[in-house]
Parts: sequence; C-alpha cells; structure tokens
Amino acid sequence: MAVQKEALPALREELSTIREFDPDSGKPTLTYASLRKAELLDSFVREVFRTKGDTLVVARLTTKDVPLGGYVVPKENWGEDAHKFIGDRWVGTDKTAASVSSSYWPFGLGRFACSGRYLAVAGMIDTLSPSLKD
Repeated sequence: MAVQKEALPALREELSTIREFDPDSGKPTLTYASLRKAELLDSFVREVFRTKGDTLVVARLTTKDVPLGGYVVPKENWGEDAHKFIGDRWVGTDKTAASVSSSYWPFGLGRFACSGRYLAVAGMIDTLSPSLKD
C-alpha cells in the first residue's frame, strides 16, 4: 500500500462502506461478515500474492509461438499488463485471495489447500484496515 498510494482513496472508501457499528459502544467495527464484503481489499491482497514472488506459482511460458484453437499464443506471452500491479484486477471476477485454482495457489491446492486460508485473508484485511482510516 505504501507503493500503491493511488489506490488508497478507493480502499478507504470501501472500508468506510463495509464498517458496521458496535451496538453497545457505537464504535465502528469490522466483523467477519463485513470483511467478506471487502471486494477491493480482497482483490488488492490477491494481487500482492500474484506479484510478490515467494508464494507457490504455476508459470506457463511458451518457448515458441503455439497455434491453439484458431489463435496463436506468442512466445513468452504473459499478457500485456502481467508485469503491472493492478489492485482492482480481480474485482468482479469471483476470484478471491483465498480461492485456489490450477493457476493460483498461494495457500496450496486441492485437498492440501490450507483450511485456514479464509481466516488468514480476513486477518490480513483486518490488519491493513487501521492504516486505511481517514
């Protein structure tokens, strides 16, 4: 977040909309349910996992142009913006930071996937939230 300062206003806005108020104290609070609504924050965490480089990764890189279903996958194609950090890249995709697939598995894969991954991501978002306060 320190490097991606342009993302802070949108992250702060999302945080302010998902906050709930404690009925006893009246103070703003984040519950697990409200953290699950943090789509942009979740996308930001997923993008960190994608770009930081020390999680498990499946790298698919063609060594030559490959014809595939009427298309040609060019040599060494990662996508036009694969090298860029885009914090909202995953918004609206149903691909959460805690999800696992054959191309994304910072928490493992299949029956070996971390059973605490949802709690871990919620904890990351909860830890980041105080730094996003106005």
